[in-house]
Amino acid sequence: MSQTIEIDRECALCGISSRQFFLLESDARGSPDLDLRPPESLRSTIYSWIQHCPSCGYCSTDIGHVSEGVDAIVRSRGYRAQLNDPSFPLLARRFLCWSLILKRQNYNVKAGWANLHAAWVCDDAGDPLSASICRQQAFHSFSEAKRSNVRFAEGDQMEETILADLLRRSGLCDEALAICKTTRSPSPELTYEQYLASIHDQNAHRLHEARQGTLKPLQ
Repeated sequence: MSQTIEIDRECALCGISSRQFFLLESDARGSPDLDLRPPESLRSTIYSWIQHCPSCGYCSTDIGHVSEGVDAIVRSRGYRAQLNDPSFPLLARRFLCWSLILKRQNYNVKAGWANLHAAWVCDDAGDPLSASICRQQAFHSFSEAKRSNVRFAEGDQMEETILADLLRRSGLCDEALAICKTTRSPSPELTYEQYLASIHDQNAHRLHEARQGTLKPLQ
């Protein structure tokens, strides 16, 4: 079983201590989703993947560390607006703020994953509109990484599968199909994404469904 702990952590930005969650032990058994969201019990520990300083508002995977220039980002109007935007669940806002920091520092891969984590929080909160916004932000960050020849996922055509999944689950099924159809000899995962997009299925699906091998590429 995955295990989290709650301890005092001093914010590297403002020096104020607060109680924060840490993931102490992780365990995931079963198939992840097509966007690589892990199965249980790791899946339910998402609240411990991001920390927030209640004093200065700094959001990070570990507020005990900070890089140069982050203080100006945290004080910026855009950051404060994102942190206090009531249209997103509270936990999602923290991931989005962390993504904003990473994006400003040109860490597109990490920014994309932070956006996707925010989308998962919105999924759990039953907020498809906010989840769609987060997924589209993740798509743009991952696409920017690909343009810079920086990988954001390992595995045969896994990056294309994730990009297609982000678009499909955002309701952009035609755009998802375009990614699937431009890939030669698609993997089972990408073939399954193509099938799901073709029937406008915007739901979450798992990798094992694609790997059952019961579907053929659509012509």
